[in-house]
Amino acid sequence: MPIPVLWLCGPPGVGKTAVGLELYRKLVAADVAAAYVDIDQLGMCFPELPTDPDRHRLKARNLDAVIQCFAAAGAGCVVVSGVVESTAGVITSELGHAELAVVRLRAEAAVVADRYVARSAQREMVEAVLHEAKELDASVFADACVDTTELGVTEVVQHVREALGEWPPSRKGAPSTTWPRPADAIEGRSVLFLHGPPGVGKSTIGFALYQRVLTTGATAAYVDVDQLRFGPTAPNAYQVRARALAAMWANFRASGAEVLVVVGTIAHAVAAETYAHALATSTTSWLHLVAQADELRDRILIRGEHGSWAEPGDELLGRPEHELLRIANDAVAQTDAVIASGLRVDTTGHSVAELVDNILAHVDLL
Repeated sequence: MPIPVLWLCGPPGVGKTAVGLELYRKLVAADVAAAYVDIDQLGMCFPELPTDPDRHRLKARNLDAVIQCFAAAGAGCVVVSGVVESTAGVITSELGHAELAVVRLRAEAAVVADRYVARSAQREMVEAVLHEAKELDASVFADACVDTTELGVTEVVQHVREALGEWPPSRKGAPSTTWPRPADAIEGRSVLFLHGPPGVGKSTIGFALYQRVLTTGATAAYVDVDQLRFGPTAPNAYQVRARALAAMWANFRASGAEVLVVVGTIAHAVAAETYAHALATSTTSWLHLVAQADELRDRILIRGEHGSWAEPGDELLGRPEHELLRIANDAVAQTDAVIASGLRVDTTGHSVAELVDNILAHVDLL
């Protein structure tokens, strides 16, 4: 049975992610079994297929798999934020498990430009962003549109809910309990899984590795499985992420990917076994990233103050110092336990480029 899915779209910088996360949190606070995903996290695979420019079809396929996993774990609705094709909208033919509603967020051109530059500092891209915003303003695919020009995030969420009426709609019956079909065997294909405690640099190093692989001419994909954490958790959070990862890897393979770089937290042996089972048909290298205690604490405190990059829903950003120190102490304790077999990499005192060189010297991805 399809479940209600709300897709918040709009030009880059308009506030889709912030609004999506805030709506998800309000639903959870109201005891709604909700989930959230940022569509951009589901389509990092390059080079693109000529038949799927901008990877909109790939993202939709991966989203459908993630929706199915969330529903199987008990979610009754899913909030999605992210870009769509500016004239045609969402590729609904790939979303067999979604009862879709689309809300377009917009703002006046000067506001879009300011927000985009403040978020990305890429002034050279402003003209393209404003062109996309203009095309979206001329589109007719959305079910509703909310102008965010003079509104804060909480106010936008309120307007979105008012525009939709009752959402999620009242449903009879339980959500689907069917997981995505297991992927066909993909023996011999390379997966590199970087894991370690918070603040150790998984995302930064993993993404740099992914970019380095792309320079070789290989087609590669990248997934941060921790970005699939916004949904049903106990008792099977890792099963949700592992099943979604396996399904996404199959879709990446269909788009030509030869290498998959995965980053995420593996906190205990059961999680490690769950991921290993999901990737059992691939050739997987496991990297356990660690750092010395003082450096790990410093990184977590810095990230809590201003963040390292625009990670959706960064749970460290803005936390009080005593909470950050507690998280840091827990992270230090994690460095003493290698959860999955594989190469242990100490990141202390090394640049990202040095770490990438070191890892590629020990791991044959191609």
